[in-house]
Amino acid sequence: REDVTTTAADGPARQIQLSQVSAAARHTSSAGGAANSSPAPGFTMPMRSKDDVLLEEIHFLRQMLADSNEEKRIQVAIVRDEVAEKQRTIDELRQQVALAEASLHTRQHLHLEDQAGRLSLQNWPAQ
Repeated sequence: REDVTTTAADGPARQIQLSQVSAAARHTSSAGGAANSSPAPGFTMPMRSKDDVLLEEIHFLRQMLADSNEEKRIQVAIVRDEVAEKQRTIDELRQQVALAEASLHTRQHLHLEDQAGRLSLQNWPAQ
């Protein structure tokens, strides 16, 4: 069993078992990121030391972590934008309700005054 300790920029050291890292990560070349393939006939692949492989895996894992953190940051920004838009909608609707209630109150008041005026006109000759 081979373990590697990695330290994220924003977190504690973490033990990672090499068998947990995908085969693609182990075979990613540090020059260009392309996967290693069998060499063409007549050419030999240079031997990579265990330390080189481990450093490459650490680099790959740190990049995955950075990508994941960036994705989360973007998702949070999207949600904040959605919340802000919904809050604007709520504020607009509250304003519309307040205006509608004020208009209703004014109409009710005018209607009551009109009815009172009609009643006084109906009773006017009797006075």
